[in-house]
Amino acid sequence: WRGACPHGHRARRPRPSRRHFRSDEALRWVRGRVVYVPTVRAEAARVAQLLFGGEPYLAVQIRRGADRLVGFCYNNHVQLAIKKRALWGWNMSMTMCYPHVEEVSTAILATMARLRLRHVYLASDSPRPELFEAPLRAHGVPFLSYTDAAPVAASAEHVLLVDQLVCAHADFFLGNAPSTVTSTIVQERDKLGLLRNTTDFFGFGPTERADFDSDEWTPTAAFRGDQGLAAD
Repeated sequence: WRGACPHGHRARRPRPSRRHFRSDEALRWVRGRVVYVPTVRAEAARVAQLLFGGEPYLAVQIRRGADRLVGFCYNNHVQLAIKKRALWGWNMSMTMCYPHVEEVSTAILATMARLRLRHVYLASDSPRPELFEAPLRAHGVPFLSYTDAAPVAASAEHVLLVDQLVCAHADFFLGNAPSTVTSTIVQERDKLGLLRNTTDFFGFGPTERADFDSDEWTPTAAFRGDQGLAAD
């Protein structure tokens, strides 16, 4: 929508607030009406039950492919700390953006120990398991992924959606802040009414953590229930 002012300038509708993963009422209204199709919901429920048997689990989403995230991290010189690129209201560090395997494994194991969780679900676009998944296992991270829930029932275009739902319903979620996949999972967790203190991000310190927790809102009338994983 655009409107005209008395001086002939055209006004733009304000964009929804996304600073620190906040969602204003308009975005909440939209997200409250975005529902995953029944086949995806059923498959996510099957995967979580098969892999973890109803026990609590930690879900981890991290981008590793040579895509826009790599371009964002390196083209903006995040690794050199020359140009601090702000995203979601935070200045990105390399640990937030594209952490080393050692940093990833340390964060996962620390979260497991703190929350006394035995199970980890990993959602990643890693193109070479020998460079990411294998080192994670070598560092003692006992993760499982969608492919471990064979036979995989989702079509190729729905695999990411299954990952998102399994992560959204996890007891604790550890995400990759610059990733739009992580932001979608955070929106879904907010929609489900999960507390912000059940989510964390690679590379976050006390300041970033406080920023994220400061948006401790309760679901409003803009949201529908939609609590379960299984298909309606």
